[in-house]
Amino acid sequence: MAFKKGQSGNPDGRRKGAPNRTTAEAREVFNSILNNELDNITEALAQVRSKDNFKYLDVLSKLLAYYLPKAQIIDLTANLDSLSEEQLIILGNHFFKQTNDANR
Repeated sequence: MAFKKGQSGNPDGRRKGAPNRTTAEAREVFNSILNNELDNITEALAQVRSKDNFKYLDVLSKLLAYYLPKAQIIDLTANLDSLSEEQLIILGNHFFKQTNDANR
């Protein structure tokens, strides 16, 4: 069945964030290579660390970007008008304690 230009068999398209087959296969190959190279990578990192701690931390922080999830901003706005006076006092005391603990 032929489709018109700009149309496909799935009008909704691929779901958001779903990798295509090529991407999934490339990741699988890359993971296989990394697993086979773990000893060499560990040795190379140890050599960098023994020569230059700053360079080691730089390399390590760049590698961690591939393993740790990216930080996201979370909107924590609240309607304080709906809280009772007692709840506001508890909330204020909690933030005051957190701020004092952080500054010690």
